Amino acid sequence: MKTSRNILIAVLVVLFYTNSFAQLKAYPDTTRIKDTIISESFIFPEIFAEFPGGDSKMMKYLTENFTSKVAISKDDITKFRSPAVKWTVDETGKVTDVKIVRSSNFLSVDNLLIDVVTKMPLWKPAEMDNKKVKQVFTIPIQICFK
Repeated sequence: MKTSRNILIAVLVVLFYTNSFAQLKAYPDTTRIKDTIISESFIFPEIFAEFPGGDSKMMKYLTENFTSKVAISKDDITKFRSPAVKWTVDETGKVTDVKIVRSSNFLSVDNLLIDVVTKMPLWKPAEMDNKKVKQVFTIPIQICFK
């Protein structure tokens, strides 16, 4: 019983983290479908999308534009949760589809995070089979209050 429960949890975790794979499958009767656009988003492409200057520059960008601007009263710190944000870097390097996947419990903080991520500079796009592709990112944001 415990093994089946662990397997179910593992399957749910895999489904949660792979929900960004948006692949259209070929239809058996192609006479009915013309000019189908295939859109794929990858979590693990061959070459990852890259923030200009790399991960350290992205962390600096998030610290300067988000973390340093979050203001929570001492009374509200117990209600605060570390937010998590999800976004897509498209084939041109633009950040799109920004969503909060775990709320901080403060609308102003969540909106600031969406705004900061949406305004990120152009990324170097991901590649798969020598083609530029979309890549989905989901990251938690840890904030330490002093």
